[in-house]
This record gives sequence, structure tokens and C-alpha cells, in this order.
Amino acid sequence: NHKGTLFVWRYLPDTLDPMQKIDAHSAYVLRIRFCPQSQYLITTSADSSACLWRYHVDGFAKETSLIGHIRWVWGGIFSSDSAYVVTCSSDTTAKLWEVKTGQTAIDYTGHTKAVTAVALVDVPDGGSGPDAPPVQQHNIS
Repeated sequence: NHKGTLFVWRYLPDTLDPMQKIDAHSAYVLRIRFCPQSQYLITTSADSSACLWRYHVDGFAKETSLIGHIRWVWGGIFSSDSAYVVTCSSDTTAKLWEVKTGQTAIDYTGHTKAVTAVALVDVPDGGSGPDAPPVQQHNIS
């Protein structure tokens, strides 16, 4: 929500069960993405940060804050092996982070406007169609 609070709900047949309330960020939580291959999730925020959370028996606990962007962090996505996260920001950059250390591995620069979405494609020629806005491609290997 706008206060940086994250609400976690458990899906039960015919209902949603409130599981956990977390004070995740100091400003808007913009995106939440689960990592299907592990017990992680990432939150991104208007407070210029992203946070990695890990599920334990009693709920999610913060593993680390990803600090390095200087404007809103619009999104984040996990690599297919769950070893990395890519974030994108209004500061015109995207960043590749190591999940294990929380450290930046690569800064992707060269964008001239806010980067508001990020995707990882496991094919060498991923791109966009003729009517789509320009896409910058980066190799994370």
C-alpha cells in the first residue's frame, strides 16, 4: 500500500486467510513478485529500494534490502535459477543483483527515460514487434 505495508494472504478453499502484515518499505510498494523455484519474493518501492524476503515456517522475513537505485524501483524479476534478480527504476537504470549476497553484479545503463518494466528471456533473439516501443537488450551472462 502507500505506507509501504505488505499484506500476505493464504489461499484457502472459498476464502482468503490473512497470514502476515509486514512494514516492508517507507513509501509505496509498487510490485511484488514470487520466485516459483524458491521461497523468495521481491518487493519494489517508491522509496528507491527493493527487498528480498524468504519464507520460513512462521511467515516471510527480510533477507536483504537491495540499495543502489536513486529513484522509484518499478519492478523486479528472478532469473530462472533463482540466483539473480533484475530491478528497474525511474533513475534510467536496471540492475542485476546476486540473491545470495544482495550485491549489485551489473548496472545496465544507456536508457534515456525511466525503466518501468523488466523481463528475462531465455532465448538469444528476444525482442519486440514493429509497433512496440524500443527495447534495450542486455546479456546477463
